[in-house]
Amino acid sequence: MTTKATNTIFVNGEVLNKRTDSEKIRIYKGLQQYGRSVNQDTSLNESAQILLDELGCAISNEPRSFSLSDDDTETIENENIVDPSIRKLQPEPLVATDSFIDTNDPFYQLDDEIPQDIQQQREAVDIQNEPSYVSFASGMMMVPPVNFEQKSVAFTPNGTGPSVPTTNGGTSTMVSNNQGGY
Repeated sequence: MTTKATNTIFVNGEVLNKRTDSEKIRIYKGLQQYGRSVNQDTSLNESAQILLDELGCAISNEPRSFSLSDDDTETIENENIVDPSIRKLQPEPLVATDSFIDTNDPFYQLDDEIPQDIQQQREAVDIQNEPSYVSFASGMMMVPPVNFEQKSVAFTPNGTGPSVPTTNGGTSTMVSNNQGGY
């Protein structure tokens, strides 16, 4: 029989249950491993994003079909689409007082600040619509590090798992253990 004391752990100023808070524990321990700390106002998702940054992972909003390879073979055959005389044009600065002579014109007046309650509503909607990186960051902490000097992990093109650089210059592909970490 296990006691309550062995099922809990103190991380980041919180007492966490090892069974129910395993992702949170891995994220906070990962942040500690990289010498980063977060305060109580930082959400778990924000903590996960900070950890992913420490691991060398960049978050992109590109679709799954996005590729960095330059396979675009489309060329524009019509030379008139880009007018060569455009290169000769230089921007000319305009003075606002030429168009807006009256200093009381609304052009010169700053907009009112957005009311605090509307700002909070917008922030709440933004937080709700933000994707969660908690499971991914937690799963990345289960991947054993190969070299502490190199934090980055790149995924293999065939999608079987992360490719981790080895010390001899090659790469070793790791297969997911189907626990939802990747």
